[in-house]
Amino acid sequence: MEIRVFIEWISLSIEVLAAIVIVGSIVTAVAPRNWPRNQPAERRADLFTFHKQRIGRGLLLGLELMLAADILDTIAVKSTIESLGALGLLALIRTFLSWSLEVEMEGCWPWRAKAAARGAADENAPARETGA
Repeated sequence: MEIRVFIEWISLSIEVLAAIVIVGSIVTAVAPRNWPRNQPAERRADLFTFHKQRIGRGLLLGLELMLAADILDTIAVKSTIESLGALGLLALIRTFLSWSLEVEMEGCWPWRAKAAARGAADENAPARETGA
């Protein structure tokens, strides 16, 4: 019985940590020290993307921590078919949210990120001269 109480406490601690991570990422992203002052429009757009990605990363990390807490709680404390089904549904929803956030931050599907990065690297590479 003591182990279940300890695991419930750990699970709750992970959930609190997830909430702190999410709130912390939002607070640090919108902190006044990060606001653009007297910046050209291009720089302000870059800052918007930077802050959006910072918040997105915090949300992704928070979602992963919450899923870990739910897995721990379900497997160790509430081992019933209903709780496993609820965990599966939560995992599916959080996976969809994670992919949506990833697409929003990166601009492409997660499995296409390497190809997109290679394409961006190719665009930034100096043009090669062909000898004839």
